Amino acid sequence: MDMLRKLFLSTILMPSLFCLPLPRFVCLRASEANVHIGPGTKYPITWVLKRSGMPLKIIAEFDHWRQIQDIDGETGWIHKSLLSGKRTLYVIKDRVPVYTQANSDSRILAYLQKGVIARIIQTDQSWCHIHVQHKSIGQYKGWIHSDSVFGLLTQN
Repeated sequence: MDMLRKLFLSTILMPSLFCLPLPRFVCLRASEANVHIGPGTKYPITWVLKRSGMPLKIIAEFDHWRQIQDIDGETGWIHKSLLSGKRTLYVIKDRVPVYTQANSDSRILAYLQKGVIARIIQTDQSWCHIHVQHKSIGQYKGWIHSDSVFGLLTQN
């Protein structure tokens, strides 16, 4: 009887284990994705996202649809299959230094221009450890200050 009770309770509680917090950041998996005014294909398309890896904030969920907010604050609905749980960030300032350590006194590896997308390795209150891979600048890992990017919640 005790085993049956545990099974019953775990079945009831299991959905809560898979609920992810809102808001949260994800990135665009597809190279192109329609953004709808509501949660479904029957709703009109308001705009099209065209940059794979772009960070997006999920602010609501309905079935297989996610309401997202982009870097400009625009909102719309996108199917979850077009999103990835990989964490990326978008550089919002020009000439953002990338440091060897989470310290502005450390050596500068490179400067990132506005619009660069990088993969997040780790974050703390004011620094992000990132991996940048770009066809013209190659790839490297380093640290940037979190006030220079979009793609982080304030509690990160």
